[in-house]
Amino acid sequence: MSEETTFRQSLIQLQQDLRRFEKVVEYFPAEKLEDILKTKLVVTDLPKSGIYDHRWLQRKFFISPGLLESFRSFWDEQGSEDSSRERMCKLFFLHEFFHLGQQIDSNTYAYSRNTKDSISDFDYVADAAAVKILYLLENSLGLWNDHLASVLRDHLLCGEAFSYADDKREGKKISGERLKRQVIWHLQYARAVSFKPERTFDDFVIEAPLNVEILKLEHVDRRINLTNEKEIEPDDLKMIEIHISWRGSRIIHPMTMPSYSEKLIQGLFEYNFDGTVEAFRALFDQNLSLVGRELGPKTGTRMVSGPPRPIEGIEHGFDWKRVETLVVGLLPDGPNENEFWSRSGGDKSALRTNQTGRAQWHTAISLIKNGGGGITATDLLKRLHEEYPSNDEVRSLFNACLANNCLSAS
Repeated sequence: MSEETTFRQSLIQLQQDLRRFEKVVEYFPAEKLEDILKTKLVVTDLPKSGIYDHRWLQRKFFISPGLLESFRSFWDEQGSEDSSRERMCKLFFLHEFFHLGQQIDSNTYAYSRNTKDSISDFDYVADAAAVKILYLLENSLGLWNDHLASVLRDHLLCGEAFSYADDKREGKKISGERLKRQVIWHLQYARAVSFKPERTFDDFVIEAPLNVEILKLEHVDRRINLTNEKEIEPDDLKMIEIHISWRGSRIIHPMTMPSYSEKLIQGLFEYNFDGTVEAFRALFDQNLSLVGRELGPKTGTRMVSGPPRPIEGIEHGFDWKRVETLVVGLLPDGPNENEFWSRSGGDKSALRTNQTGRAQWHTAISLIKNGGGGITATDLLKRLHEEYPSNDEVRSLFNACLANNCLSAS
């Protein structure tokens, strides 16, 4: 089967699956869903050396022969099975379809290129959605985390194939931007393989933003952030420190022992996924909540949990000052970070977006206290508890409020 046929048939199969998917409207904008489901693949050369262009209003997804050639070469080199090739195509389409709901498309790409940090955040959300949707569309009789790891593996391979066309990647070199994205998903793959199987897919919380920075250790007082570099080689990763931001917590993990850093290099440059799992083993040993084996925030380098602390003044309702401090720490960019406010039922138009994140939260909390904003204190705390169940402060507030009848248990 040719690479063009693989892409074309994968798109058709994906559209058929989405039509039967009951939760499809949760992931794609309703006003664009019909256009997505009727989109046709067109293979053609694109202007300005473009490699793809999704013109959803025309219901056409343009792919360049160069992109197809990159995937063909990668598939042949890896000996990829047909099922893996089809998955990679579906993940690619799902990612781009999800972007439509984020207001990211070819019409706004000229602006997107100059806002790489925010686009990186949007890309994570779109990647996570693509993986989650494909996981849900597929039926697996095995362990859920093995199934998830299998999807994540093909997601990573799709990123590698794409990088040869998008980054003009040659040999064992990678851009800092691509390094960051791949390390994030290698970490997620390792999490899936190591995750406690008695837990559930929902416990994995793939949609929770995960961010990394990879610092090269040159001297005691000198670190180079490799994610900002134009070109990275394997030797740059032999002595590194990885900073991980996840679910309101920060983890600083040194990877200086060759037994770990070399395994990460093998995972990134040789697609040795067993090496990836081994590379992060020490990280998981010290941060058990990453793999579903312990709840709570870090103390030192280890996640711990404990009984909820009593809330001062809780008999009068919420401890608003403590709540405000908590949300500023978890969502420092403000209530609109990751669409938290709207997903909690809040009215975005009631917020002031021309302020710092801290100031936005102060205004938002004042709105809630006075019955405005389209959201109640109960809505806020329940949403926090759903999204940050392993955060000790969130659990403490939630449990204490339950105990003091500040909100219902439902």
